[in-house]
Amino acid sequence: MTTRSPDWEAFVDAYPQPSVEQVFPDAHSIATALRLSTAEAALVTDAYQVGATFVGPFQTPHSTAMLEALKAEVAAQPHRRIAFVGRDGHLIAAGVRARDPDFFAAHCTEIVLSRPLIEAVVQDREAATGTPSPLGPSFRARRAWVEEFREDIPGTAARLTSYLHRSGLPVGEPGSALTIVDNGLRGTAQEVLALEYPQTDIRGHYTFLTLAPDDTNPDRKRGYAYHLGPEYWTGGPTAFLPRDPALTLLCDSALILMERLISGPTYSALRITGPVPDRSTPENLNPFPAKYDLGGSLAAERVRQGMRAAVILGAAHHARHAASRPHPPGRDPLTVQIRYWLTGNPRGDAVFDRVAGILSSPLEYRPEPVDPPVPLPRGDVTAVRRGAIRAAGPSLEEALATRGRSAASPAALLHARHRHLGRNRPRRGSAH
Repeated sequence: MTTRSPDWEAFVDAYPQPSVEQVFPDAHSIATALRLSTAEAALVTDAYQVGATFVGPFQTPHSTAMLEALKAEVAAQPHRRIAFVGRDGHLIAAGVRARDPDFFAAHCTEIVLSRPLIEAVVQDREAATGTPSPLGPSFRARRAWVEEFREDIPGTAARLTSYLHRSGLPVGEPGSALTIVDNGLRGTAQEVLALEYPQTDIRGHYTFLTLAPDDTNPDRKRGYAYHLGPEYWTGGPTAFLPRDPALTLLCDSALILMERLISGPTYSALRITGPVPDRSTPENLNPFPAKYDLGGSLAAERVRQGMRAAVILGAAHHARHAASRPHPPGRDPLTVQIRYWLTGNPRGDAVFDRVAGILSSPLEYRPEPVDPPVPLPRGDVTAVRRGAIRAAGPSLEEALATRGRSAASPAALLHARHRHLGRNRPRRGSAH
């Protein structure tokens, strides 16, 4: 008896419920649902390998630690609900669900939000009340992103509330409690939701966390890969690659590359005009880099969708079957490969390079010169939440000297990967 392949369009429309690993048993089933050629299916298998070999070993220890913290919160407040925020939070959800599916089913859900959508909520509330939002400037970095759909802003806050209620999150109800789980970096959604629903006790768990000086809820947030206090605030991700491997994913280009790998099969929800956030296909899709365009057959967004889904699947399978073995900060396989990728180090894994080259865009790596950074910690950056790191740390250099290469400017170093791949270096000031 032949098992019928899942309908891809129906899966994407419903995603993240059910999740990738609940629908597809392996990479082959993803490729079959997408009706891919043999060459295209091989790329989906490559992406699965990246998820299982690199992304999973990075994320599984953090998901496991989050799971224990979430269980403690629920034990203290049994009515507390937990929301994993996509797109990036879908990877964390897959890890937590793999470690304890019963806990996830009883207390957790997945929702889709984005910084532009959250900014639209703020602007909708400002227009309705006629007063500026008290939200600090560190959390308003996406104001310009909503300009192209300004006509859709009115009513955004009410539509978001309805969506959250339908998702099983009783925000705004007296005595309610909600925990946000996301990749990070500063917890903007948590800040906005805390203002929007003061009746709800909102906490946040993040893979990466840098606390802004104007954060009003620092004691309600926890970071795992790193947790940097406001004394280390640099305005957000850095435009240079830190020499300390533990801070690799504080670099904007490193974070962007990781996000391209773990974003899953759907697009960002930039607005909400109906019952659920709008995840329409963007008008201008980044084409495959020419190096990977095998006769044009690979220049299809469906292949990239399948690859992004396969990364999540591989990481979920790693979390289900592998022991949680934390690596020394910055020494996990994913961080090592990201550093190789950004610096053009020839020791990079060929499969990782191939998948990263297809899922990323050279125009996204545009580091700009920055002022000298504030002193940042070195080593185990998660120790800041335990009070073990002092504010006076060594200065972080803006250049990274790789083997066989003298130190270069941050911009030159972060463009090195694209020169290594034979790509054109983007002009400074070009569109992001």
